[in-house]
Amino acid sequence: MKKLIFSAFILSFFKISSQSYTAGTQYPGYVNITDTLLNYKTSPFTQETYSIDVFGSVATDIEFMARGSVSSGGSQAFIRVTSLNPNVYISLGRIDSVFVPASSNYNVTNIAKPLNAGNVINSAGAVWDNTTLYLTDHSGSGGGNKNVNDFVGGDKYIGLKFVSPGANSYGWIRVSCISQDSCTLKTT
Repeated sequence: MKKLIFSAFILSFFKISSQSYTAGTQYPGYVNITDTLLNYKTSPFTQETYSIDVFGSVATDIEFMARGSVSSGGSQAFIRVTSLNPNVYISLGRIDSVFVPASSNYNVTNIAKPLNAGNVINSAGAVWDNTTLYLTDHSGSGGGNKNVNDFVGGDKYIGLKFVSPGANSYGWIRVSCISQDSCTLKTT
C-alpha cells in the first residue's frame, strides 16, 4: 500500500510540475529568425532552400525547401521541412498517400502537424519525427497526384523539440502559406 501511495504522489508531483509549451510563446534559448519568403512558381522544376539554427546549437537545426510547379506531366510543387540535426524533432501530424496506377505503388507523404496559436506543442501523445515532413505536397504523376494543403491559408505553427542531455527544449516556426509553393517563415 505504501508503494502505491508513494508512486501516486510521485506521478502527481511530475504532472503538476511539468510545463506545457504553446505555439506563439517565446522560450529561453530560442532563436528568432528573419521573416523569409519561400516562393517558387516557375517551370521546369525550381527550388529554394532556407536553413535555420532554431535552438542556438552549434549545428543548423532544420531546412525548409520550396519546389515550384511543373506545367505538364503532373505537378511536383511542395514545401517541406527537414531536420538536419538528429537531436531536433518536428511534430508529425498525419500520413497521406495516393495510389499511382502508372507505377502500381503508393506515393506516401509524412505531413508536419499544423498548430494554431496557443496549441500545446508538447501535448500528451505528440508524435515526433527527425527526418523530412511536408507542409504541402502536390507530387506524383500518372493519375496519382496529391493535394496536400495542410498549411495553406492563414498562420500555422510547426512544433519543434530539441533533445539534449538532461532536458528537452521546445520551439516553433510560424508559417503563412498562400499556395502549395509559397510560404513566409516567421517566429514573431
